Amino acid sequence: MKAALLYGPQELRVEEIKEPSVPENWAIIKTVAVGICGTDKAFYTGTYKLFKRPLVPGHEVVGEVVKPLSLQGKLVVPEINFSC
Repeated sequence: MKAALLYGPQELRVEEIKEPSVPENWAIIKTVAVGICGTDKAFYTGTYKLFKRPLVPGHEVVGEVVKPLSLQGKLVVPEINFSC
């Protein structure tokens, strides 16, 4: 899968990454839309220090459930303080 990876101020690259494993009793979500918040912008401009390199910005997400089948097709949003 592809992801935007931020390595430092204004160092954003789209790269192929390994698909993350899904913990038991979690759902698989297909991303529909992603928002960039003020903190993401500050990471990009360098006014806020990156706590992890590379960082995948964009934690404000809307997605559609793929699995489990009992929830398939439902639109969901995460708790914004819980990164994937």
